[in-house]
Amino acid sequence: MFTVDMKAAKPIKIWARDLEEGALEQARNVANLPFVFQHVAIMADGHQGYGMPIGGVLAAMGVVVPNAVGADIGCFVGDTKIPLLDGTQSSLKDLHEKGGSFWVYSLDKDLRLVPGKAVAVKTRENAPLVKVTISGGEEIVCTPDQRFMMKDGAYQEAHDLAEMDSLMPLYRTYATRDGYEAAITREGKSVRTHVAVAQAVGGPILRGYAVHHKNENRWDNRPENLQVMSVRAHSQHPHSKKVARLKSEEFKEHRLEVLRERGFYSPDLAEKKKKAAAAKNITKYMRENPEHFAAAVVGNGERGKSFLVGYNTSEAGRSKSREIGRGLYTCNVCGESGRGGFFLGRHMKFKHGNHKVVKVEHLDRTEDVYCLRVEEHHNFAISAGVFVHNCGMCAMQTGLHELPVEDRKAIMAIIRRKVPVGFSHHEDASREPLMPATVGSCPQVDRQYFNAIRQLGTLGGGNHFIELQLGSDGHVWAMVHSGSRNLGYKVAEYYNNLAVTLNARWRSVVPKEHELAFLPLDTDEAQAYLREMRYCVQFAQANRAQIMVCIKEAIAEVTHCEIFESTLDVAHNYAAMENHFGENVLVHRKGATRARDGELGIIPGSQGTASYIVKGLGNPVSFMSCSHGAGRRMGRKEAVRSLDLAAEQKQLDELGVVHSVRNVTDLDEAPGAYKDIDKVMAAQEDLVTIHTRLTPLAVVKG
Repeated sequence: MFTVDMKAAKPIKIWARDLEEGALEQARNVANLPFVFQHVAIMADGHQGYGMPIGGVLAAMGVVVPNAVGADIGCFVGDTKIPLLDGTQSSLKDLHEKGGSFWVYSLDKDLRLVPGKAVAVKTRENAPLVKVTISGGEEIVCTPDQRFMMKDGAYQEAHDLAEMDSLMPLYRTYATRDGYEAAITREGKSVRTHVAVAQAVGGPILRGYAVHHKNENRWDNRPENLQVMSVRAHSQHPHSKKVARLKSEEFKEHRLEVLRERGFYSPDLAEKKKKAAAAKNITKYMRENPEHFAAAVVGNGERGKSFLVGYNTSEAGRSKSREIGRGLYTCNVCGESGRGGFFLGRHMKFKHGNHKVVKVEHLDRTEDVYCLRVEEHHNFAISAGVFVHNCGMCAMQTGLHELPVEDRKAIMAIIRRKVPVGFSHHEDASREPLMPATVGSCPQVDRQYFNAIRQLGTLGGGNHFIELQLGSDGHVWAMVHSGSRNLGYKVAEYYNNLAVTLNARWRSVVPKEHELAFLPLDTDEAQAYLREMRYCVQFAQANRAQIMVCIKEAIAEVTHCEIFESTLDVAHNYAAMENHFGENVLVHRKGATRARDGELGIIPGSQGTASYIVKGLGNPVSFMSCSHGAGRRMGRKEAVRSLDLAAEQKQLDELGVVHSVRNVTDLDEAPGAYKDIDKVMAAQEDLVTIHTRLTPLAVVKG
């Protein structure tokens, strides 16, 4: 049965017995959306996700919300350093554990430096990694799908980066003449960070005004620490450390001496002022009378050409050229010096104009990974000096009634050879005839089509699996948990970004930080998303079907079994138009499965606990939905630290399970890391009844 939370605009009906605070906050954000129909439902395995909790069900009126359907995001290992606008830097893991929002370096759509308000999130556990090495020797460890901003502002995933690709750089220096931080991005042009931040928040800084640091820390460039005031007020600010010195007699005498040295009291100054006034007047005239000015200066270039050529070939001109060519110039970013008038231009272009990719390496380890959610701009800089920005199950009954351990091992060995796992894929495109046919325009699918062909019949990473099981009906079963692979991620990412952009243009009432941007169903964009999402659901089904073909072949090869029942296939990341409480609404299921009255479904456990084939009860309160699994009892790292390897192995061995818990690092997927599936099932007795209980025999993990 469910409990009800009433702290949002719409009720939240919760079947989860131990929903964490972060997931509850996300559920309340969803329940505050203006287009929510009736209430929001959270299934028994609900936990924090991205935008909407995993296990969440949203019935929406007239819109689709891409982030309420689901997609993974790229991310970094926890010790990745992030430069903050308060002048410090912190690791992603520390920022996540500390909680709350903070300010980072971002770029706007015109690639200008702006402040980005961010929060840190833990996005995946035990994720595969790559190492990106860039010029200067910095090494960035991230997931293969992490997107890097290129020098032109486009994005490229880490695993697609090539040697000598130019990344968008960020260089910072504190060695400016006036003691403020300066930042340099793609064109090698330096901007004062505090001025750029103040202008991004409040508009251009007018002449005669300055940006003041309220706490007197010139490296703390958070927007709330900056105040625009007149230059006079700034110089006289009571908290300024310079005020006392500026009022001293010693400083006044020094000031007069400098003015005299610079000719301030010289008769020539009056003439200089006249020339300055004339220059100002002629500039105003040029600006206000462009056509008259253009006619007046016709031929000026020709008249001046002879004088310029004459000067350049004269001894005075040659002497000036030699002076420039032999001069010593110093870079204010890195301090490197060189001779010649072209030194700084070449230096800034080739050393500070970009960061080059040296190499990308796939690593033989996995880690928990983290990322930032940045409001509005959706990109951020890391301390290395660069900017960075679906799923289902199926089950099949076989004609076998038992499966000896040696047969299980042989079958799983064949499966491992036939089915690529994680970021691996097939080498050829021979499966193209098995790809679903597109209906209507699917531009994002078209862009990923040839990659998707090679991912057809592959097992996703993380919590995806292939499992052989013994059913309470006396039959051996096979179960697969895998989805639409990178294709689904790309489609979801594109349309969520599009929704964010359009919501900003429309001045949507939905806060950006809630990550629940929507597309009205009567728009071309929403219809395009639904069309491409449906294709991804079909691709996921085709993917699981091809994996199941490999499983059948492996079982038949080892046991000579030729009896296989039809496959039960269930999706759990999708949106579909359904009728509930007398209204046609778009039901978003994110990590939840449909459970209409009498409809069969799948709820998996872990490699050491039971899974279930269930029959739906059609409960209208859950929008005829149920959970899609048991959910984790502890995080992956906590499992590795706290679970006993020998005890977990003994439990699996005593059950006769051919498992993947070989060493301590495998404890993240041990039975003890998961919630009690039987308690999860008990919590949703009003949603489903148990049709067949399946106990594990052998497992391949993604």
